[in-house]
Amino acid sequence: MAERVVLRAASRPVVPWRNGAGTTTVVAEGSASCSWRVSVATISRSAPFSDFAGVDRLLMPLSEQGLDLVVDGRPVRREAFEVLAFAG
Repeated sequence: MAERVVLRAASRPVVPWRNGAGTTTVVAEGSASCSWRVSVATISRSAPFSDFAGVDRLLMPLSEQGLDLVVDGRPVRREAFEVLAFAG
């Protein structure tokens, strides 16, 4: 079984997004041999998602307001805790 790394709240890095539209706080991540990550993002403004080609992503809004997105040119709404799966 792959080693798991849990980052305690005080040591969790807050990383700015590549597109400048928010930040990500890493909560837990896998080892080099098992690549996965759980993070909490804070969105500061509307912007396209950064490209992570080859990565399968899951997005789940945590706020009561949910999240309005545009996917392939179509509006998509996700309510709080409703998951959206998409490629990189």
